[in-house]
Amino acid sequence: MYKKVISFLHVFKNEILLSSLFIFPLLSINYIGFLGVLVSILLIIINFKKEKLVFKTKAVVLSMAFYALLLFSLIYSQNISNGFKEIGKTILIAVFPISIIVFSRIRKEWFNQMLLLFVIINIILCSYIFGLAIEILSYKKMIFLKEANIFEKINTFIKTPYNIPFNWSSRNFEVYLFFHKAYISLSLCLSALAGFYLLINKKKRVLETVLLIIATVIISYFVFYMRSAPNMMGYVIGILILSLSFFKNKPKRIIVTLTLILGLGFFFKGKIVNASSKLLTQIENDFRKDIWLCGWEVTKSNLVLGLGLGDQEDIMLDCYKEKLEQPSYLKIYEEKMNSHNQYISFVMSAGVICLIAFLLLIYRNISAAIKTSDLLFLAFMVLILINFLFENILDRIYGVFFFSFFNSFFIKRNITL
Repeated sequence: MYKKVISFLHVFKNEILLSSLFIFPLLSINYIGFLGVLVSILLIIINFKKEKLVFKTKAVVLSMAFYALLLFSLIYSQNISNGFKEIGKTILIAVFPISIIVFSRIRKEWFNQMLLLFVIINIILCSYIFGLAIEILSYKKMIFLKEANIFEKINTFIKTPYNIPFNWSSRNFEVYLFFHKAYISLSLCLSALAGFYLLINKKKRVLETVLLIIATVIISYFVFYMRSAPNMMGYVIGILILSLSFFKNKPKRIIVTLTLILGLGFFFKGKIVNASSKLLTQIENDFRKDIWLCGWEVTKSNLVLGLGLGDQEDIMLDCYKEKLEQPSYLKIYEEKMNSHNQYISFVMSAGVICLIAFLLLIYRNISAAIKTSDLLFLAFMVLILINFLFENILDRIYGVFFFSFFNSFFIKRNITL
């Protein structure tokens, strides 16, 4: 038995190491970067002397090009110390393409198993969110939950909006995991899409299918429970993209589905119009438009090369301060908000050249996904594009890990298709 375990670990060491990276949603923010660097070093060491390394020059170079331009922008940055902190925080953008795309040697059949593991990890994350919410709600506000059974707890959880328990958590509870809804929802959304993909494309036993359906439905519920608009949008579009394989060369299914959608749309047209009106009002009153205005004002004179990595926080604060006579900027200034748009952040730091380099990576990945009919890869890229519109995803190590890891993972997977 011992020899079999050792033999298994030796044969599948690449797959085991890469699989370990999928646990990042369950880690404290302090350990996520360490995990990424450690596993990457091990992947490079164990494969360094092996022949036939998969070096996809275009994929690797484009994955790292925008990061190289951010690094170059340190030359003209006024806040070098802050710039180096940003480089250190985002180092995985350069590390993962090398360790995963170039050095890792993953057997084709393992990729779906890793996606299944990611679904399981996010079910555990959902359990943590549920347990934490109930613990917070039972603290002073809903004491009856301490003696309630599981069904009463689930019922209360479903009826209670996300912002009620998790507005209290920062004051009264120590939260072990990184708990920004936009970032957690990224993980939940991609795992739900992965579950849906596996249901459509992977042959399974009846019990496995039932369990995967339950897991996908639960995670999907949590995507909407977290109320992160970009991820809810990404989820819907992602499901539509993945559904293309279900309709391929089947015109009857297309007709039936379109008829059903139109029928439901007509039946619920009042609610749809009302929801759309609320969404437009929310967009009109969103604080981001004021932030984006400042972002444009401070970068329009430095569009080509940007302001330098490390300077944007100070310069944005100066802009907010100048506009404090406008009430909408008071909270923005007090909370020192970033640009809330990754594309604007690229331009501010390293200019339009950096943004173009990133968009070339996106174009390359989408082209590769379409060429190989890799719909999950395509759904991932759409999810990234949407989230980058509303958040500086790469300002936090969680977002850096999520983007750089899955970008490299899907490129590696796409190569094997």
